[in-house]
Amino acid sequence: MKSLNKIAVIADLLTAEPALSCAVALAKASKAELVLYAFVHDSLGDDDALLSDKERHAYREKLIDARHQALAVELKSVAPKFRPNIEVIWHKRYHEWLCDNVKKRGIDLVIKHGRPSKKAFYMPSDWHLMRRLPVPLWLVDDRSPAEGAVVAAIDAGDKRSSRKKLDQQVLQTGALLAPLMKAKLKSVFVRALPQLLFDLDLVDHRSYKNKAEEQAKAASAKRCKEAGVDDQVSNNLVGFGHPEDMLPRLLRKEKAALLVMGTVGRKGVEEWLVGNTSERVIADVRCDVLIIKG
Repeated sequence: MKSLNKIAVIADLLTAEPALSCAVALAKASKAELVLYAFVHDSLGDDDALLSDKERHAYREKLIDARHQALAVELKSVAPKFRPNIEVIWHKRYHEWLCDNVKKRGIDLVIKHGRPSKKAFYMPSDWHLMRRLPVPLWLVDDRSPAEGAVVAAIDAGDKRSSRKKLDQQVLQTGALLAPLMKAKLKSVFVRALPQLLFDLDLVDHRSYKNKAEEQAKAASAKRCKEAGVDDQVSNNLVGFGHPEDMLPRLLRKEKAALLVMGTVGRKGVEEWLVGNTSERVIADVRCDVLIIKG
């Protein structure tokens, strides 16, 4: 994400306020247009057949109007002088509507409250959005520090062009958002160490780790330079271990306010499994997360 001109914030029925506050602050800082989307849908079941088309339409409009008025009141309490567009949409599966429409409406970023589940076969709307949304998704976590660094997670050891491209998007998005949040930008690269070499006493643990850290920092610095953000990155953090374990720890240590990371969309049966590294990390961190789909 190289520019931020239009932001969409999703108003959940019970937890709209954290996302609203985040979106309003970002829209003010970036001078981006902000649109507030809310979704309503209700089926009357067997009673639906007893209504005429006119009565059915009136019922639908009543629900939409009530939601619109409730949002206007909530927005006034969050940002009294801020007036974004409010759209209440009748749709049963809001993630499907978003995936189909955000690009058509020129939206650069979607913000919503969310804390994904770690259950392997559970597929809430957040997971659908993470895997299918064609624009970056910002999940607001109410446990996130009020102030803290923007941390861009990269895989500087992966030489594939697709990974380099995704890392570039992650770093450039972090570089765009950090000044708007008045935060420092840091990169983080977590890699595994060959534990078997240590167990067999084939190498000196400390010496090998020091060399690996130097190599990882150099690779991270190179990736930042390739993305054109090396002058904005205040520190290239390096961790050793499994990313899903180490990254949440590093983020807590750094008091990160926002993690920017890439994830890979899946298809078929794999789409119903919560398994890739990015998704396991997202389920464990205690800060806002911005996901860019590769």
